[in-house]
This record gives sequence, structure tokens and C-alpha cells, in this order.
Amino acid sequence: MLCVPTVSAGDRETKRVPNIGDHTLFSIMTTEPNAVVESIHEKAMPVMLMTPDDVAQWLRGSSVEDASKMQKPAPDDAIVIRPEEKKAA
Repeated sequence: MLCVPTVSAGDRETKRVPNIGDHTLFSIMTTEPNAVVESIHEKAMPVMLMTPDDVAQWLRGSSVEDASKMQKPAPDDAIVIRPEEKKAA
């Protein structure tokens, strides 16, 4: 079995509103689900950066348009759903 580590696409920033002080905010960019994820969640799935080139492109992106180009589902063969492991009693 081959396990490929992936990076999820999102953004983060520090903001001072609505409370006084620094606040770290995170978001996850989503897209329509691929066929594997759709069986679990038919509305959306997180964008997955599948290659080092994807990660580099995400990090150097400078516009909404750049991010939007990466907003696509992962290939179906990139995700495997495994049954939940039973815990020993």
C-alpha cells in the first residue's frame, strides 16, 4: 500500500477584529467532491495539493485567480477509504 502525504490548501492571517489582540484565523479551500468523497459528502471536499509543484505554486500564488486555478478535486485514485479499525477491548 502506498501512502502519499498531501498538503491541504487554505489561507491564514492575523486579524485584530472583533476583539482586541491578535487572532490567528484559518480557512480551508474546498471544491466539488471527486467520486470517492462524494459517497461520504456530496457537497464538497478540501482542495488537496498533491505534488511538490502544487505546493510551490500555492505558496507563490498572488491572486484569487491563482488560487481558483488550483480549486479542483483530487484524482479518484488519490484517495482510499478504509474501514474504521476496531479497537482491542
